[in-house]
Amino acid sequence: MTPINGNPKAFKDYVTKPQKRKALQITSEHNLRYDKWETRGYINTPQGDISFASYKHPDVGDYVVFLTKDDIYHVDKKTFETSYET
Repeated sequence: MTPINGNPKAFKDYVTKPQKRKALQITSEHNLRYDKWETRGYINTPQGDISFASYKHPDVGDYVVFLTKDDIYHVDKKTFETSYET
């Protein structure tokens, strides 16, 4: 089987519906930690600790997006600010 990653002809275009997401921008006060083996990031907030999926190392300035209590994930700053508005 030949992988199709990077072959845009295998995919079709979809337009997302307008939606709201809860998000938090990572700051230096969040004590950011990352476990590349578990692909998880961890931050501390005054409201409690947050664990989130992250397939690349998150940085200060990136965002953590809350979809459900079981679906919290990292979005890099450039992608977030291109895709979301406040």
